[in-house]
Amino acid sequence: MNYVRAIHSLTAWGAVQVHCRVLSGGATNVKYLVVVSGKRYVARFLGKAQARYLGLERKREIPNTNLAHKLGLGPAVHEYAREHSLLVVQYLEGTVMNKRNLRQPHNLTAAAKLLRMLHAGGGFRGRFVIHGSIQRLQQQATRAGQKLTLGARNQAKLVDCLKLTSNRGVPYVRCHVDPMPQNFVRQGNKMKLIDWEYSAMGDALFDLAFVSAVGRFDAVTDQAFLRAYDAPRTLKF
Repeated sequence: MNYVRAIHSLTAWGAVQVHCRVLSGGATNVKYLVVVSGKRYVARFLGKAQARYLGLERKREIPNTNLAHKLGLGPAVHEYAREHSLLVVQYLEGTVMNKRNLRQPHNLTAAAKLLRMLHAGGGFRGRFVIHGSIQRLQQQATRAGQKLTLGARNQAKLVDCLKLTSNRGVPYVRCHVDPMPQNFVRQGNKMKLIDWEYSAMGDALFDLAFVSAVGRFDAVTDQAFLRAYDAPRTLKF
């Protein structure tokens, strides 16, 4: 596919000049920064193989992104071209987080408050169950003649996690499911999240544990994060 040609073909731009360049980062979409009349957007192309293998669907991502934007938690959807699986969203100006700056107290608090607001209700399309996703990936690997090897230690951890999550009995809420540090963008006193392709109804604890694990939080940071989130005192990672 000629990505640049597909971007220029969108009728939403009108007759104005369109500038675009490739953006680095991300494993599920080919991304371009698009500048039109001084406004910036992100054009995201989702490959068919990635969508099939990872269970991603624009028909879920778009309404979830729209709802997240309505809640003040993410970018607005600008345009969607189904024939190219091309989704254009608002470019969020701000400071992109990483493992180091996300752990700073003011950023940690803002991220926790964002997730608390996200988890406060429902309305997302799709359902995310972690053990179901693991089983699906294992089945796909088997069909492809490959094998996912977790090792005995990680297998034991997985069994413990499945027991914990299956016994919690909590209602599923809106979840981002992929809250990598670089998906958090700081705008003034607020934090927002980008890239909602994995979003679905799920267990809020997954989002929280994901941030902690990928952000390499220590015990002190974990406790500060949970306090800012206003989690129950009994909740621990």
